[in-house]
Amino acid sequence: MTAVNIWNLSNIFIIISVILDGIFGTSALTILSAFAFVTDCTTLKQRTSAIIITDVSITMARVVALVGLGYYLKYYGYLIPSCVTLGLSTLGLVYSLLFQRESNQTVDHLNIFQQLKLIRLTPIFKVLQVFTIERKSNKRKILLLTVFTHLSIIVMIYGSFSVTYLYLYGQPFCWGSWEVSLNSSAQAILVLLLTIVFTLTITSDSFLIPMTGVITFMIQLVLFGIARSTWLLYLGVKEESLFSIKQLKLTLFFFAAVCIGAVFRVTCGVLRSRITKVVEPNEYAVVFVFAGIFESAGSYALSAMCNAIYNATIHTDPGFVFVVIAGVGILPLLTMG
Repeated sequence: MTAVNIWNLSNIFIIISVILDGIFGTSALTILSAFAFVTDCTTLKQRTSAIIITDVSITMARVVALVGLGYYLKYYGYLIPSCVTLGLSTLGLVYSLLFQRESNQTVDHLNIFQQLKLIRLTPIFKVLQVFTIERKSNKRKILLLTVFTHLSIIVMIYGSFSVTYLYLYGQPFCWGSWEVSLNSSAQAILVLLLTIVFTLTITSDSFLIPMTGVITFMIQLVLFGIARSTWLLYLGVKEESLFSIKQLKLTLFFFAAVCIGAVFRVTCGVLRSRITKVVEPNEYAVVFVFAGIFESAGSYALSAMCNAIYNATIHTDPGFVFVVIAGVGILPLLTMG
């Protein structure tokens, strides 16, 4: 992507970069590695809070970047941000290779090349076996329901994410990068505040907690779908009247409507923690491999499907796709109920 910005290459190179990201599962692999690391380094009692904090930390890491990048792109181009992103990614890779200790102490003394020699493809072929073997009590049923719920939630996340920016940049809102970054940052800040509350009060892995999160996310998506400029378009239209009473009321209402989904971002960690608690420690890798495959391949399939729906309804009801995605939330609610 940096090369595209530097040499103004054709769109085919953007497509190639996306294909490479999809083949190697870059983003999904990075995030899942963080959760795998936390799983290795926590006890069952600590895991739920630790995974919630990890999940929210990933979200919060975007706040400064989103606001800074949104403000920068309001006046300048994409070249310098692309170079900075490439540099940060390189630094992260070097830090991980040279300084970050392994969560699995049995391989902590090995260098990167020795660890690569230990890689086996066998876990990939055991993905389905994890869900079919007999387990004590009703753990297999719990595992199947929890994984299905988690995958349904992933569909909602990636589906909405794939069209949110198109929706906000297009009619009837016509937002710029600054307004879009504020939208994302508002929810991320509320997520941080809710994390403090949830990590101090959560004492069980009850499905009631993620059910609450799914319901709030469905509400957020429906509000996105039915919203029009009368209350959503509160920034960037008339900056000189931003702090008028009318604009302030619209701003507060928008904050409440959009950020209600912040509860969902916090409570998702409960599901991830629950999955790790019903499988054996030697099966963690298989579970994370399965999640990685689904998140890597599924995200692009979902993006294509949701963009097709958005394209088909853009002139009649551009927000209809969000209502469709919200409908997917009925499935996890039924399984958790």
